[in-house]
Amino acid sequence: FVKNENKLSFYTYAEFDIETNLFSDREEATMMSLFMPGRKPGDVSKLFTVVVRSFLGGVSDDMARAQINSITKEQLGTDKEHIDPDGKPVLTKDKKPVILNDYKDFNIEDELVFVDNDLQAWQVTFKRLHEWSPDFLSIWNMEFEMDKYVEMCEHDNVDPAEMFSDPRGPGAYRCFSYKKG
Repeated sequence: FVKNENKLSFYTYAEFDIETNLFSDREEATMMSLFMPGRKPGDVSKLFTVVVRSFLGGVSDDMARAQINSITKEQLGTDKEHIDPDGKPVLTKDKKPVILNDYKDFNIEDELVFVDNDLQAWQVTFKRLHEWSPDFLSIWNMEFEMDKYVEMCEHDNVDPAEMFSDPRGPGAYRCFSYKKG
């Protein structure tokens, strides 16, 4: 998302990332996040987070929601200097530091959902993704995430095409093919 309207894309995109349980043999997904920025400044950006309850260690949904929302707002709702990839502050034309506040700048509307297992996490995440219907999906570490998706499908005996393909499309066109590399 670029604030300069001359650089905005006509296409929409979403970003996707998962976290996994490093303490289990399956290393199944425990948390998933989708983010879809608005098309232009002022538009609503969407943040969707799914957490598997077993990852919460017995903490209630209400308590976890309060803690996660607090941390999210603290991390995304704080004014901070915009830093370039080389670690240098980004400056305005008059040499003042650019200050960002993701919640204000991106107009973020967030939703947090709790589920009972990784299959449900994948299901509700892909359901939301299909509802948003971005033109492109950017995946943080595509090979890792896709491997975890395929492993979950095999573990739960689920056809990967059923979740991955948009359910509004004709059944004959629902397919899943992933080639590493």
